[in-house]
Amino acid sequence: MKRILLTIFILVALSCSKEESARNANVSDLKDYSKDFQKLAITYDHVFHGHDLKDTKETIKSSEKAQLDLENEEHLDYTLILEESKKEFANFFYKFNESDQLIAFNVHIVVHSNEKFEVLLAEFNEYFEHKYGLPTTIDGKGEIWKIKNHLEHKIVVSDIVDGEEYVININIS
Repeated sequence: MKRILLTIFILVALSCSKEESARNANVSDLKDYSKDFQKLAITYDHVFHGHDLKDTKETIKSSEKAQLDLENEEHLDYTLILEESKKEFANFFYKFNESDQLIAFNVHIVVHSNEKFEVLLAEFNEYFEHKYGLPTTIDGKGEIWKIKNHLEHKIVVSDIVDGEEYVININIS
C-alpha cells in the first residue's frame, strides 16, 4: 500500500513539474502573448526588444526593424506601428554614452482601446516578473524591477490614461 501511495505521489509531482516547465517555456518563447506584445518584446533572450544595456549603437542600428526617426551622437529614436488604422504605435528612445554603449532606453506605447491597454500592461508585468521576479518597489511611479546581473539597473513600467489614449511607458536604465 505504501508503494502505491508513493508511486502516485511521485507521478503527481512529476506531472506538476512538467506543467510548470511547460508554462515557463511558453512565457520564454512568447507564443502565448498577444501579437502586439510579440512585436514589442521580439525575444525573451534580452532585457527587452532584442536589446541589452551596453549594446553598441551600431548593434542597435543593424538589428532594429522599426522606422528610424532621429539619430544623433547620444540618441537613436524609432517608431514601430502597431496598428496604422488606429494610430497605435510604440516609440523607442535609445540613449548612449560617449563610448556608444546603450545606457538607457525608453519605450512609449500608445493604444486606443482600454482592453488592449489592460492586456499589454498585464503582459508586461508577467514578462518582467518571470524574468526578474516580483517588483522590488511600487512607489507611485509604476512597478520597478531590478535587472538580475545588473544590480545598478532597473526597469520601471508606468501607465497613463489621457482621454482616449492609453499609454504605457517602460524605462530601462
